[in-house]
Amino acid sequence: MATDQAPKIPAIRHCILEVEKLSRRVYDVIVELDATSPLRTPDDIVEAVRLLEEKKVSNVITGAPARRSPYFNLVEINESGTAVLSKTLPNPVFRRQDAPKCYDMNASIYVWKRDTLIANDTVFFKDTQLYVMPIERSVDIDSELDFELVKLLIEKRRPHYDE
Repeated sequence: MATDQAPKIPAIRHCILEVEKLSRRVYDVIVELDATSPLRTPDDIVEAVRLLEEKKVSNVITGAPARRSPYFNLVEINESGTAVLSKTLPNPVFRRQDAPKCYDMNASIYVWKRDTLIANDTVFFKDTQLYVMPIERSVDIDSELDFELVKLLIEKRRPHYDE
């Protein structure tokens, strides 16, 4: 479990089972707050849990409206080395606004029914729900630039009493 290559879900499952064993309790709902996506608010957490409970689904993931669309301006390099649109529709999309709405997963909050997390190694199920967060709370720190942006956004949110 303690390696850089250890998958996240089995590690979380192991943690849950150990905590349940030590506490002699079984939890109904598991909430994972990813450390690399720190801009969530307490209300975001409450609303994501509420969505799980109201919709009676297996899990909830979080994301924000995508700035790019696989139907319009995201490409892949195919086997022959040429750039192709990531996803196509029967009728081509000429404006991003006409493409299906897409969302960036922000890795901020994952809410699970316990039994779903214990039995599976994926985050996508036929009933997975998306809790949509605003872009300004959806930065996932994957680079030095992301880290600097998060620092700037946190500083902007902080009250400035000395001004």
